[in-house]
Amino acid sequence: MNSEIPMRLAGEGGKSMSRRVALNATIVKAAVVPEGKSRVYVYDLKVRQLALQVMASGAKAFYLVKRRGNGLQNRFKLGDWPDISVEQARDLAFKKLGEIANGVDPMEARMEARRQRTLGQVFEDWKTYAQERLRARTVETDQSRFETCLGDWKHWPVKTITRADVKVKHAAIGSKHGHVSANRAVQVLRKLLNFAGISPNPAVRGTGEDRLSLFRETPRVRSLNSEELSKLFTALDQHDDQAMADFFRLALWTGARRGNVSSMAWSEVSLGGCTWTIPPEKTKAHNPIVVHLAAPAMKILQARYANRKADSPWVFPGRGATGHLVEVKMAWKALLEAAGLQNVHVHDLRHTLASWMVNEGADLQVVQRTLGHENIQTTQRYAHLSMDRVREGVETVVASMMKAGSKREEKADETAVNAAE
Repeated sequence: MNSEIPMRLAGEGGKSMSRRVALNATIVKAAVVPEGKSRVYVYDLKVRQLALQVMASGAKAFYLVKRRGNGLQNRFKLGDWPDISVEQARDLAFKKLGEIANGVDPMEARMEARRQRTLGQVFEDWKTYAQERLRARTVETDQSRFETCLGDWKHWPVKTITRADVKVKHAAIGSKHGHVSANRAVQVLRKLLNFAGISPNPAVRGTGEDRLSLFRETPRVRSLNSEELSKLFTALDQHDDQAMADFFRLALWTGARRGNVSSMAWSEVSLGGCTWTIPPEKTKAHNPIVVHLAAPAMKILQARYANRKADSPWVFPGRGATGHLVEVKMAWKALLEAAGLQNVHVHDLRHTLASWMVNEGADLQVVQRTLGHENIQTTQRYAHLSMDRVREGVETVVASMMKAGSKREEKADETAVNAAE
């Protein structure tokens, strides 16, 4: 508990703050999340179960933290800062600890209340909880999966859901929406039941005869070949909306995820340094990603910067609540029809850059860094070679083998001639 977490204190230029300190207004105000982290907890020296949660977004809240016997923790939110002060948080923590000492555990009471709720109600509670902690895109994806695959269960009390129910539901979703959707739906359900405190959790895979067997998944790696790229480039050049065309071009030239490109801010782009730094709160691994901007990407950004809206911080402004571009499905569908391409997703532009990098001889670690993968195993799926390189390799080796064999035959013929003489 005494390990150091780097936090900047106002006016002290990077001085480290201990993970356990005597919390006060100055410390709470100055605490920030280190680069690459999504949140940190700073514990109080006076009330050891009191913790300050600091989010990368700048939001701060006080929690009562209680360790459970299985090594996990329960966190009970006392209030947001600055709505409550450090002193008020300590008073609330003392009060809750007193209730626990008298046999009234507010955390357990909260979990029991969740267990009495329907799956739909638990999802709404979880969404509120997750919006403070997870990327917006993750919450949106889980909501879509819930509505599509689990919506008909929203009135079910969570404590009535059984292992048999989950198995039947998993199979039904697999038949209707596909194996990947079925597996992801079970993962969402597992998350919600854990949040509701259901134990044992019927959506856990388990072991033995009662094991919940998920469908086998084959990672999708669809990339465009040279002929398909030519068709795509022609369609992009002829597209009626060149702002959308620029979006798809940048998605290809950077290999970045769709959500990162659509929410690209000018503050993240260095036109002089030819780099785009995606901040940790926007990345899957919660680590910043520095993207090199190749010449075609730079040309697009320079043109867009010269014609940008003065009051918009976004590279691709939008009309919705976010202020930036969000929905690209219809534009992508029209583009594919114009190009005569099928079975291509926007995400496949990312796959295309990675595959071409590998086939052009780029080191896997370079590809890993370009895509922002946390581990090299994720990048390994791009380590396939194009058929042209496979053909070239086989032809080269076979020619060498034939050459070696012909030399042996020539030597045998020469030996036979010498013997005859």
